Amino acid sequence: MNREKLFESIINDSVQLIQVSDLETLSMIYANDTAKKFFPFAGEDCIGKPCYKYFMGYNEQCPFCPLRDMDGRASYDTVVHNGGRTFAVKTTVSELDVRKVFTEYARDITNEIKAKEQFETQIRMLSSPCRTHSVSSTWTSRTMYV
Repeated sequence: MNREKLFESIINDSVQLIQVSDLETLSMIYANDTAKKFFPFAGEDCIGKPCYKYFMGYNEQCPFCPLRDMDGRASYDTVVHNGGRTFAVKTTVSELDVRKVFTEYARDITNEIKAKEQFETQIRMLSSPCRTHSVSSTWTSRTMYV
């Protein structure tokens, strides 16, 4: 396996959604397999299509596009909520040949957020004042503290 195939394999096997687009036109240059499989238009060729059209089916730039908030920075981290899912997104701007491009690295953190919320709920329940509950059985009646 040559170096280029190895790098492509590593990127395509990543759990992160990775896409590269032209900074001015938002036309896609690349999307890894994970990104292609995750969105509704998966399977279609992404090259040359606007990222917002390919990924979201929108006719214009996404309202939550990280580019809107970069303010000239070379890198920007944000959290995007979309369609019941939550993504941690890192966006970077760089040069490819003679044009500026942006790369987005997105990780679905929906399950992590749900697990954190469940954990916090359990901690609140455990730290709340103790309540007395009566538990009865055919053998005996006892009072249980939880």
